[in-house]
Amino acid sequence: MPLSAPSRAVILMAMLAFRLCFAQGGSAIITLVMPPPGGEGYSAVQSGAALPEGAASMYYNPANLAELQRATGSQAFFTSSDQNLLPKIGLPGLSQNFRSMALVFPDGETGFDLGIGYSWNNINFGHIPIANKFGEDVDQNLGEESVYSLGAGLRFGMPVSVGLAAKYYDSYLGKTGSSFDPRKQIEAHAFGWAFDLGVLVDPRLSFPEDFHFPAFVFTPSAGYSLRNWGPDVFYVDAAEVDPIPTTVCESYAAKFDFFDAFTLKAAWDSEQERTWRGRGDPVINKGVAYDLLGFTFARAALVDPGGKRMEMHTAYFYAFDFLRWSKILKRLDHGDFYTRSEQLETGFQFKTVNFFGIPFRANPRIEVGWQRIHSYDNGVRNGQKSSFMNFAL
Repeated sequence: MPLSAPSRAVILMAMLAFRLCFAQGGSAIITLVMPPPGGEGYSAVQSGAALPEGAASMYYNPANLAELQRATGSQAFFTSSDQNLLPKIGLPGLSQNFRSMALVFPDGETGFDLGIGYSWNNINFGHIPIANKFGEDVDQNLGEESVYSLGAGLRFGMPVSVGLAAKYYDSYLGKTGSSFDPRKQIEAHAFGWAFDLGVLVDPRLSFPEDFHFPAFVFTPSAGYSLRNWGPDVFYVDAAEVDPIPTTVCESYAAKFDFFDAFTLKAAWDSEQERTWRGRGDPVINKGVAYDLLGFTFARAALVDPGGKRMEMHTAYFYAFDFLRWSKILKRLDHGDFYTRSEQLETGFQFKTVNFFGIPFRANPRIEVGWQRIHSYDNGVRNGQKSSFMNFAL
């Protein structure tokens, strides 16, 4: 049977709601502003441009790539996360998939660490039943978008890093025109390039030994990024173009480490879309993450005046970190809550080896968790869930 008018209205509302949630200001290629469903550490709550913690950090700020080894003790990273989008609408197949990997080449002598990363961000817009020219019900794919990103970050021999990422997007929104005559249908397809720039400042501060509390480390950080800078895009008619969602982000964070056993993180991020169509309202994301022996609870509030959204993002996960547990066991064995964390790395089971002159010391880490969105205004993302898994060496 042909798709009924009410059904068509539901689908139209679904796609409209989807665009309102993720694409502000009339821009195109919404996947460019779709954060990873989950990530390492604080990025599990879809934020963190000033907290380098894993491969997903590249999405928020490419400069994070250069600081991953110093922040985590690992040099190779892989993350995978998935989620069903807009569960209240119930559109079959509407989902997001994200994969990312990163590799860090540290320079222990000069501190000019280099990080490189790659990510794939995919949105499947789902499918609907629709009658073909023979009156038969078939599933019509509503299209999909993919964004492929390659980035690099460089540390300047001090706690200041810069980063650059190039993105290639491929957006296919299906066919437009008559549903009954394929000859009158036109494919809506767009592709092109976008670029990210970023800077990160994150000094690690600890008490002098005279204070008898050097096992406490405080890391304030600030990150700035310009994301999705690039030319306009069109789908069918080159005379009808839309801007891509160029976004300015500023982020401030603080990280407190106690005896390698407990970590507290707090962050504040502001993202504002700026295109030739105007400026959107800043979207604010602020929250905290508590980590005790690898068990983490993270929570962040998102306030979007333009999209009229008020959401709470909550994540639970466990991360087993081989280097961290090695230090904790040393402290317990010797009753040592005084020695600086980096001094406890002596005698670590995984030794540094060289591959073509590049030093590599493995630190196996695995992280598994889930994230959920609660909308205070009962918005379309209310109840949206994601799961994620991260590996590092």
